[in-house]
Amino acid sequence: MQIEQFQMGGNGVYDVKFKSSPRTYHYRYNDVVWLKDAVWHDHLHCKVYIAGREQHNVEDIRSFQHGEQTH
Repeated sequence: MQIEQFQMGGNGVYDVKFKSSPRTYHYRYNDVVWLKDAVWHDHLHCKVYIAGREQHNVEDIRSFQHGEQTH
C-alpha cells in the first residue's frame, strides 16, 4: 500500500490516508513503527521472495533497520 498523506493527529494517533482509499485511518502511536534511512540494494544482483515464490518484476529493493530487526 502506498501512503498519500500522513500526519500526527491529536489524542496520541497518526492520521494516515492511503492512495487506494478515500478514507483516513487512525493508528495509535504505539502501533506505528517509523522506518527511515533506507539502504538500497541492486535489484540486478538480488532475488526477492514473497511467500516462498520468487518475484521477477522487481525494480527497487530497500531495507530498513529497526533495533535488531531488518525490514
